[in-house]
Amino acid sequence: MTGMTKFGAGAIAALALLGAETAQAQALGCVDPRDLSDAVVYTMPSLVDAFQTRCGTTMRGQGFLARDGARFSARFESLADRTWPGAYRVIKSFAAKDADREMMTAFEQLPPDSMRLFVDTIVIQKVAQEIRVQDCAKIDRGVELLSPLPVENVGGLASFIFEMAGVENPSVCPFEAK
Repeated sequence: MTGMTKFGAGAIAALALLGAETAQAQALGCVDPRDLSDAVVYTMPSLVDAFQTRCGTTMRGQGFLARDGARFSARFESLADRTWPGAYRVIKSFAAKDADREMMTAFEQLPPDSMRLFVDTIVIQKVAQEIRVQDCAKIDRGVELLSPLPVENVGGLASFIFEMAGVENPSVCPFEAK
């Protein structure tokens, strides 16, 4: 798996929250490509934070994210409220597949907005653990290549790459134009 794909897959795995280890071990039902796109857009600021946590010393202030990471993240943060519902549906689909009934009931009783801080924190922690230090420069380069794209295209492209690469966790439902 490439550095960027592993970075994205790590983000989605972190979204599983309620059973990341078992989420890695089993194939889930498909997720709507629009929801996956929203999940990528929603989590991007946390992904950048995870990158900076893991790679900050290795990169020594060099690279795109060191120079423009805050501006790059801000573009995604501005869409957080709009993309949260889709990201939440992705989280919920992982939780429904992985959680025991008691945990799922607890999850369903929480208001979706109360989950946001929890999600952001878990994404940073889990993804930072998944990044291999030797991939830091590659990930930085990949993010720089994405940076000129409109935010919505970054999410859509990530969803498309997951679908084309045959990523099974989560697998992406066939795209249906609306």
